[in-house]
Amino acid sequence: MANRKFPLLKLPNDAAKHVLKVMDDSKRIVISFCSKRTKALAITRVRQGMNFSVSIGRIYKIRYSNNGFGEEWGYNTYIGEEYMKVYVSPVTYSPILSITWKQPGWSLFDRINHIKSLFPEVFDFGTKFLSYEFDLNQHLPLLRSDFVNILEITHFEQDDAFNTRILSHFFEANKVTLYCTTFENPDTFGKVAIRNMSEIEVCANFRINLDQILLTNCCFLFLYDQTFSARVFNKFLKLWRKGSNPNLKYFQYVFSYGQEQNQDINVILAGINARQLLGEEEEPFAVVFFYKPFVENGFQIWDHNGRKGILECNEAERVLRFVVFD
Repeated sequence: MANRKFPLLKLPNDAAKHVLKVMDDSKRIVISFCSKRTKALAITRVRQGMNFSVSIGRIYKIRYSNNGFGEEWGYNTYIGEEYMKVYVSPVTYSPILSITWKQPGWSLFDRINHIKSLFPEVFDFGTKFLSYEFDLNQHLPLLRSDFVNILEITHFEQDDAFNTRILSHFFEANKVTLYCTTFENPDTFGKVAIRNMSEIEVCANFRINLDQILLTNCCFLFLYDQTFSARVFNKFLKLWRKGSNPNLKYFQYVFSYGQEQNQDINVILAGINARQLLGEEEEPFAVVFFYKPFVENGFQIWDHNGRKGILECNEAERVLRFVVFD
């Protein structure tokens, strides 16, 4: 019978690294825990292979898809505290590969940091918490306020007190996404809005009003399927011209179906001195890297300090965009 053992660690570093490079990510993760040398060899700048998840201990899971990752706290992983599990499930929830092993002597955070260090240049899709298994009194004190970069309040979590505690604890998050229903206490959103963060994203289940929008101190504001009229947008622009939302760089509002009347540009710009960009005019647009390089066919307005803003209302896409140029 042929010897199936492969002398990986007897190879020169360059050759061993090449062997690991052609492996699927999930298998490379398992090998990386064997020694300090295999960990160094396993680090890669970009992901390759199929989507996969890694469960660490009882309540933590990290999912890798495309070129990014998302973290989940509070799901029951059904493995022991010292155990780890890597499984690949590209399309369905039925894994086509599952590897479970025990990693004694490693703390939860040692293992989490180890996994993350293997893919240093992938995008952070966000971190979510669920009260199923995540105990606020037991687990939350273990996490620093700056531990989470992008905080996602999921629509699965209906415990208002739980969501409020999570938002309060991770006050240094750079981005907050609200998929949940509206908070019972209106002041809760205000406390989040005034933070000096990069981005706030508010989805359909969560309702906010103009006064709450005016509280936001972020650079990027995304609103989905709210119920604002064209007159509300008009008032927002007039208040922006007078100095509200001074940190705003980009505002995007996606209309629900059937809200065509709220996209009336004549009402939105009523009483505002605006200049329409001509068809061949383009404004360099480097504010939001994932959108497009230029703004065209929009309307140009100015605030009281001479800062320029361009409003673009795309009826076909059901979206209104407002871009601020310093």
